[in-house]
Amino acid sequence: MVGARNGITPPDEGEESFFPFPADLLDAVHQHLQPLPDYELNRANDREELTRRSREGV
Repeated sequence: MVGARNGITPPDEGEESFFPFPADLLDAVHQHLQPLPDYELNRANDREELTRRSREGV
């Protein structure tokens, strides 16, 4: 699932780390559904990263 990480909206300066962007959707598809040819990840979204976020409560 790609979406905002928690219920508290940050100020404008932090929106890139909070709200999903088109690249986040492509990253999720590339890592979880089907590898996209010649695609380079923008942000890690693999199981280890998702586990780390869950552990930290993000």
